[in-house]
Amino acid sequence: MPTGISPCSDHNRTPLPCSDENRTPSPCSNHKKTTSPSSDHILTPITIQSSQQDSITMQSSQDDSYHHAVITTRLHHNSVIKTGLLYHAIITIGLHHHAVFKIGLHHHEVITIQLHHHVVITIGLHHHEVISTGLHLTMKSSQ
Repeated sequence: MPTGISPCSDHNRTPLPCSDENRTPSPCSNHKKTTSPSSDHILTPITIQSSQQDSITMQSSQDDSYHHAVITTRLHHNSVIKTGLLYHAIITIGLHHHAVFKIGLHHHEVITIQLHHHVVITIGLHHHEVISTGLHLTMKSSQ
């Protein structure tokens, strides 16, 4: 067996390197994704609005959504977190890396949040209710 072959060359043969780097948190892939050191500290507001098809569209001004924390948010029935909010209720989610996500929900809609990295988020409801979401969909209700 030749000694010049490294595991990195075999890793480069994957058909989807972007998807693989996104699912595999490693220091090397983190440095490759970093475009500039100043973009780490820039506030990146992302507005998520629900539609009639129980799906949402995430729009961001910058490409920092995969930076340090990957969050997949989907609106569908029979999910984990059930929120019975009124019309035009707004939930503000604050991450530890100075990123603010706003989600506009309608009544009788549910939301599922999947965390990729170790990120703790706090969801503030309409009627002064706070739900803390921890690691691996571990939810705690504090009133």
